[in-house]
Amino acid sequence: MQRQNKNMTDRIKRDELKRVQAFVQLAYENDPRVQRHKETVIAAKAAAKAAKDEAARQGQAKQEAAEEALRDEERKRQAVVDEKRQAESEAKAAGKREKERLRSALKKARKELKTLADSCRWANHATEIELLAAAQPVEQLQMLHAALVAATDDEAKIAMEARLAADVAQLMVTCAWADR
Repeated sequence: MQRQNKNMTDRIKRDELKRVQAFVQLAYENDPRVQRHKETVIAAKAAAKAAKDEAARQGQAKQEAAEEALRDEERKRQAVVDEKRQAESEAKAAGKREKERLRSALKKARKELKTLADSCRWANHATEIELLAAAQPVEQLQMLHAALVAATDDEAKIAMEARLAADVAQLMVTCAWADR
């Protein structure tokens, strides 16, 4: 009988506890203070989440900006390198063109001197003229050609013959020093 009374008491207590919990639940659901508190807790959680998301977005934006700045810097550096390479190639091409121009000018000056040496006026000095044409730079060859063409009278021709002999002698001395 005690066991039955105990079971019955326990059942009554459980039922009473359920009834009280139902009243408390009903009070919580309908109490405006509890509802405001729940709303503030939800709003605080949402604000914290929004702040966290915003901080993450700002951090990501800063990281992307830093990466973009690095890419821009690399692009600028590459552009400078490309410009330098382009300038070097242009300078090389210009040097090559200049060298080719000088080579053709030298060839032309030598050809003019050879035709002048083959003419009847300077035929006896042809070997000297060809020797000078082979060894001297283009500017001196052009000056020599102009002087030979300008030497029309006998006095100028004698002076040019002396100059040719002196130039050949100086060339021989220079070659002798170079052979040592």
